Amino acid sequence: DIKTIVFGLRYDFEFFAVYFIGRVMRPNPQELKTALKVILASSLIVVIFGILQATVLPWDFLNKFGYTYALEWTPGSDLQSSQIVGSTRELSRIISTLSGPNQLGSYLALISGILLSIILFARKNFLKISAGIYFLIILLPLYRTYSRSAWLGLAVSLIVLLTYLIVRIFSPRKPLPKANFLPTMITIVAIVSVSIAGFAYFNSVNPSLLQEMARRGFSTSNHVEALNRGVGLIKEHPAGLGIGSAGPASQWGLGLRDSVITESWFLQIGVETGVLGIVGFVVIIISLMIKLFREIGKQKEEVFKILLLGSTLGLIALSVNALFLHSFADTATSFTLFTLLGMALGRSGLGPREATASG
Repeated sequence: DIKTIVFGLRYDFEFFAVYFIGRVMRPNPQELKTALKVILASSLIVVIFGILQATVLPWDFLNKFGYTYALEWTPGSDLQSSQIVGSTRELSRIISTLSGPNQLGSYLALISGILLSIILFARKNFLKISAGIYFLIILLPLYRTYSRSAWLGLAVSLIVLLTYLIVRIFSPRKPLPKANFLPTMITIVAIVSVSIAGFAYFNSVNPSLLQEMARRGFSTSNHVEALNRGVGLIKEHPAGLGIGSAGPASQWGLGLRDSVITESWFLQIGVETGVLGIVGFVVIIISLMIKLFREIGKQKEEVFKILLLGSTLGLIALSVNALFLHSFADTATSFTLFTLLGMALGRSGLGPREATASG
């Protein structure tokens, strides 16, 4: 019906619409710097409140502001104040100012990618050090989301970044200065060290707690069941069931009973638009990543390099996250990411004479 199609179009294409709006804006370098400052300043509010949730605030603090505690969120109901892993309040997953722990995790992974790009390309050491400190601070709320997909997305983006650095440093054409490589490597080593130390500490304090967090049997079984259902539907309907027939749109358009939650954005696209739809979406995302990496090497302006690499790492993290969740539907993350993508690529695509005229 029309309602289902409208919601389907909204969820499947709204972030692409934001991307094209960003492309036609073509802001000058100073405006891009302002946009970057606004994004990082607003993210600081999210991070600070997340840290307060993880440390001093009671698990039901947000109930005083219209949130509620429920085992599962349903469309039209109040947002959950927290999610409990297993049977213990010790594993309360924080949400900060976002709509859920997984949404917070994907958002923090995006901000982490931007910070890593600042560490790599910022000319001032003060900015590099500040970004490194902020990155390490983000690890606490990111950890307390207990979002395994967000952790995995950030880990993959780090691996891609290291690979990119190694290739650029030893490239015979326009090699990256080794001075840019060192602070990023120190940050990544610090991240790994802090993560290992944190897991070792929690394991020594309460081994069963860490095991329950890692396994989360009920959550894992639900994920596997939903993924299997999505694969089965694609096999049965290789041409797709139509826009809005799966994912968050189906909850709004078809109702909770008839909705199809695949626990994967890519499988959602497959259920809606068929095998060709999945292939087309994957080609678009990979093409964007390739375009971004190519543009990084062409740019001389500091802010362009930061936004291009930060957007690339964010897109990688979000795409990995989307293998297990409907992450492209998280508007706080997808709108921020695709706005940056559009502005960075739209501006970097200008020729030197055109850029000078519009700047």
